[in-house]
Amino acid sequence: MRKVTYFIRDLLHIMQRVESLDGQNVQSVFQSVIGYILRRAEELPREYSANMLKQQALEFLLVKVKEVDLTVIEKYGCKNASLNRVYERMLMNQTILECNIASYPNLIEKVEAISKLKVKLTKYIESLCKPKTAEEFTGEKFKLLLNDISDALSYFKSKKTQLGNDSDVYEQYLHIWFLKQCCMLKGPCWTQTFFNQPNIRMQYPIFASEKQSYIFSKLKPRDKHEWLETPFDKDFTNKYNNFKNKLLWPKSIKSCIVEEKEDFVPLLMAALFIAPPLNVSSRSSNILCMFS
Repeated sequence: MRKVTYFIRDLLHIMQRVESLDGQNVQSVFQSVIGYILRRAEELPREYSANMLKQQALEFLLVKVKEVDLTVIEKYGCKNASLNRVYERMLMNQTILECNIASYPNLIEKVEAISKLKVKLTKYIESLCKPKTAEEFTGEKFKLLLNDISDALSYFKSKKTQLGNDSDVYEQYLHIWFLKQCCMLKGPCWTQTFFNQPNIRMQYPIFASEKQSYIFSKLKPRDKHEWLETPFDKDFTNKYNNFKNKLLWPKSIKSCIVEEKEDFVPLLMAALFIAPPLNVSSRSSNILCMFS
């Protein structure tokens, strides 16, 4: 089975290199072929090679076809998270990414724009968390980087016309995703301390004002000797489980307001690893899975 999967992947790779696929009829036939591959890929055992085949088929479809038929994507169960991964892989090596979105975007246009935004933020996070030397990370570079991060985190505020009320939900999940990446690279202690610096909060309201970001506004300074230094004790576990249970119900995030700074980390960890809240529409939930 694995040999068959690899053979199909090789054929797709060759086609991508040599076939032009010009003309509407040719592209229509091609979409049908890719749809057939996607359907059969669903029947294969759940293993790495089968998943890679599906990802490659989707990438080939997005690259070669100018206007992808959305029914092909929906018919064969291609989730938005899969499209997002394909776009991220396609975009990761690009140096200039414009996150423009159409006035009335379809599903694929939404996924593409959000994927570009995540790729941009991923590069900013790497620059923020992994400077090689202090000399290379000058004050001017640092300021420009924070400007870029602030603008990217505020992306959905200017997209209410295209995305409607869903833009607020997307923004919350984008900010949680952003914090998750920082925690993975530098740890929760560094993340909480860094974004609580007074000068950063003063210059960039996105990290302080509840109107700008409900998520960042809940970050609170920590004391040096708090139990946060060793978070995986019984107290942490109890708080984590409590927040996780609360987040499974409607009005999830706002029902978990915390007053004590030591509660932030278990709340963050719980929020990062649960499914989308029940009060989100199925249409929004499909997009939110891209931030998992």
